[in-house]
Amino acid sequence: MNNGFDLMITIIPVIAAVGFIIVIGTIVYKRSIKDSASTSIVSKQTDVQQNPHNHDD
Repeated sequence: MNNGFDLMITIIPVIAAVGFIIVIGTIVYKRSIKDSASTSIVSKQTDVQQNPHNHDD
């Protein structure tokens, strides 16, 4: 009985740590994709505003 309890004491913190890392990693990854997409859109908008040759004359 003692071996099973020791195994649970050892495994549960490992599972909790791995789950925590996965959750934090997912949040950071989604935020980086969102920031990169908004940065790309802003740079395209800035390029369109600064480039006078984008309209037909």
